[in-house]
Amino acid sequence: RQNDRLAEYQWEVYRAMLSDVGSDLLDRTAVAFRERLALFWSNHFVTEQEVYFFSPFLALYWQLMRTHALGDFRQFVYDVGIDPAMLIYLNGRENRSGNPNENYARELLELFTMGITDSSGAANYTQQDIVELSRALTGWEVDFQGTLDGIFYDFWHDRGSKTILGRTGAWGYDDIVPILFEERAEQIADFISRKIYREFVYDVPSEPVVAQMAALFLQSGFQIEPVVRALLNSAHFFDEAVIRSRIKSPVERSMGLWTTLQA
Repeated sequence: RQNDRLAEYQWEVYRAMLSDVGSDLLDRTAVAFRERLALFWSNHFVTEQEVYFFSPFLALYWQLMRTHALGDFRQFVYDVGIDPAMLIYLNGRENRSGNPNENYARELLELFTMGITDSSGAANYTQQDIVELSRALTGWEVDFQGTLDGIFYDFWHDRGSKTILGRTGAWGYDDIVPILFEERAEQIADFISRKIYREFVYDVPSEPVVAQMAALFLQSGFQIEPVVRALLNSAHFFDEAVIRSRIKSPVERSMGLWTTLQA
């Protein structure tokens, strides 16, 4: 089954390569832009190969970045939490009932969804929320010998009552994303919209533009594509005040040179 997963990933890579050869400019641009977004999301849901070493985990992680690059952000958050690279990198596989590990829970709130504070400076969560969230996330391990997926073991899961963002219940992994996105929808929409803006426009966001992006993010049910499309098609994106205001990262510069030389 490991071979099936890797073969599936390799086919996706080959398909992208083949679609780039002999296709029109629009198709090539679409493939390139998805890769650009995958790079952005890899710096958002960050992992480090030096921690998990096994190269197939890196391949599967990048497949996840590509798959969700323009999709449902809620599903993206759900899937990335049980991705083997993430389970290893942020110690999710060490998170057990009676001995919870807070690493992933903290990053899930602070870096991956809502940020420490909202736009007015009010706290989005407490340390106790992190403690309770880590308990809800217990029970996951990596199937090293089989599918290479995250795998759930009920006997490692804390089935006690937890209170997360004011909601109390015997919460488990499947409950976490709905709770976060229902209790902190506006904060998540604002936080992610700001990150997208900074990535493609300028490091100091325009508040009116971010507000419009966040509203669209909420309206679309946290679909990424409408928000990105609206930003890149906006008059603001082509404003002389922001054009050429970003400095290319080393990866962007290197890939730009490679693309130019291959043309």
